[in-house]
Amino acid sequence: MGKKVTTEQIPVIAARVVEFQEEFGLNGLSVEDGQFVIQNPREAVKLMALAVKNRQESVGLFKKLETVVVPHSTEEFIVRNKFIVNTGDDADVKISGLGDYFCECFLGKTEESTAKDSAIDFNELLKASVDGLIIEGLGEKEKVPTTLREVYFLMKHGKLDKNKWYIFYIPDVNGILRAVGVCWDGDGWDVRAYSVEDPDEWSAGNVVASRNSLAA
Repeated sequence: MGKKVTTEQIPVIAARVVEFQEEFGLNGLSVEDGQFVIQNPREAVKLMALAVKNRQESVGLFKKLETVVVPHSTEEFIVRNKFIVNTGDDADVKISGLGDYFCECFLGKTEESTAKDSAIDFNELLKASVDGLIIEGLGEKEKVPTTLREVYFLMKHGKLDKNKWYIFYIPDVNGILRAVGVCWDGDGWDVRAYSVEDPDEWSAGNVVASRNSLAA
């Protein structure tokens, strides 16, 4: 248990949290997070310090490369019907491999139809980084998640460089955000999924995909 907070201290703590969020551009607190801050001020300070450190490390993490528009679709996207290992001439998209974790997390997923075009930014990763810092560096929450429908379109229409690794952040069948890595391997695309808690770093030079809400 944290140090007990008096009624008089609560508005002071709340004001400081708001100032902290505004200064460092962090997302708003939920009700549960706000209660945690009030009841555990010392632990909250430690977490805030870590957030500042992560924010500072994520500055200058990317170089914008280009924006690609993905057209809307009136059909549902059934993942298991699209992401199929097949490198033959009859393949809609040549896929040479699907990782076991990708299959576990995504093959049961169906994405809804889309009413309007979307736009994906490609950002070169300038230094080796873990997923947490990359997600922090993308900033706004709505910029982080992309879809497998968009990944499939990009593979199919030659929008991905076969000499680069691409990183997408996509909610899985249970809505949990996963990192999805895509690269060309031999005669098709290799697609794998990873936990965003994975301590391994993505290499500098890889390309991070994010959503551009203004371009479409």
